Amino acid sequence: MENSDTALNKKYLTLFWDSIKLIETASEATQFVKGSLIRASIVSTILSIECAANICISSLNLPLEVYNEVERMDVIGKYNFYLYSIKKNLIDKSRNEYSILKNLIRIRNNYAHPKVERGIFENGALLAQFGNDKNEIPFDIRIWNEELAVKILNNSVVFLNYYFKDLCNYSRGQSQTLLASFEQSRNVNDLTTLLVESDLYKLYEKYLNIKPDYLSILPYKT
Repeated sequence: MENSDTALNKKYLTLFWDSIKLIETASEATQFVKGSLIRASIVSTILSIECAANICISSLNLPLEVYNEVERMDVIGKYNFYLYSIKKNLIDKSRNEYSILKNLIRIRNNYAHPKVERGIFENGALLAQFGNDKNEIPFDIRIWNEELAVKILNNSVVFLNYYFKDLCNYSRGQSQTLLASFEQSRNVNDLTTLLVESDLYKLYEKYLNIKPDYLSILPYKT
């Protein structure tokens, strides 16, 4: 139970909304800043996936010694640790959703830790090359565009839908209560519904082709 003394400040929703707003801002921006906004949106989406994994681990209330060990795991390891802790199950590596997660984490690692990569050059840009994987993301950030940002945003939702609904068997209320800070709900007595400003809700409808099964979002009416 969260209260004023022990409330955990969770950042998943902040990163989720930032990803959407940055795509919209990029669509209206000059070419001079468009690339920066697109990259910021993609990085925000990737961080949101990592943030969700960390929130899951924090919710287990592990002994400090165990928590410190789990905290050193990579993102996929954290998702598997949480899933095994509650369901004695692991993410199926043959699933498209696992491919989505793996590619998001590859880009996160490549972005944060530059290193020599093997790939294919096309029009002067280095593309990821891991076989026939439709979820591949170009390594070369210079060619990231709005279409890619929207695809990555929707892919993150595809993975979390699979993880929370299909694997964890959580209702919207359960997963949203897990991911949302108490104050992020307009109706503070009901964390199962997120009420957002109408302009933000329009952007949510515009860019989310696949809606989150782990969130319940409605426009806030004044």
